[in-house]
Amino acid sequence: MSASEETLERRDSAADNTLFGKESRGRPGAKESFDIATLTQRQIEILEVARHVFAEGGYAEFTMRKIANAAGMHLKSIQYYFKTKRELLQAMFLYVFYHYYIDGYIEVFEEQHAVTPKQQLCAAIRFLLRDIVENPFTGAYYFELYAMSMRDKDAEELVNFMYTDYRGRFQELIMKMNPTLEERAAADRATLIASITEGICLFLSRGKPNHDEPESTLREAEARILDLVMAA
Repeated sequence: MSASEETLERRDSAADNTLFGKESRGRPGAKESFDIATLTQRQIEILEVARHVFAEGGYAEFTMRKIANAAGMHLKSIQYYFKTKRELLQAMFLYVFYHYYIDGYIEVFEEQHAVTPKQQLCAAIRFLLRDIVENPFTGAYYFELYAMSMRDKDAEELVNFMYTDYRGRFQELIMKMNPTLEERAAADRATLIASITEGICLFLSRGKPNHDEPESTLREAEARILDLVMAA
């Protein structure tokens, strides 16, 4: 990055460090400048390349020039749509959040209207575990996001919202399945479910040593999570 680009990056970061706008219907609102429904095909192409660059190399490899090269575009073409690296990074975070997290992680809870809480919980657990193991992008992207959240306000805000959201959804299902539990206990168990899924991601996601029986591990995890939910 040139000195002038670095200056612009610092200025952009200092000017607006809030990834989300005001909350709407229990979910965060996107920044006023970002609306996933109005993205052009070219912007989507850039953001798809950007998410893969981020997943494969993290923030250190996330440069506008590298993304331009990977997209087969001129750097100025990238800058036409996203003027700075920070603007592109924020747009990529929001794009992945709304297009992949909302359409995947959240909808799996909401579309099971006609089934029991246990079936809903099992479907959600199965989706989370299999997405981690079977989708090469998931583990790589979220590992990089979590690492970045330790030092970047946008990434921290995004991770905090996702964890708060899906722990809350697990907590609701746990309390329906085990109504004798106190709210605090249900919240703790929801956190443990999140920890179990993240732990499995460490062992079974892309780039880790081959596991002899991943299906057996997934079935055992699902069974133990259900035991956890129903324990007195």
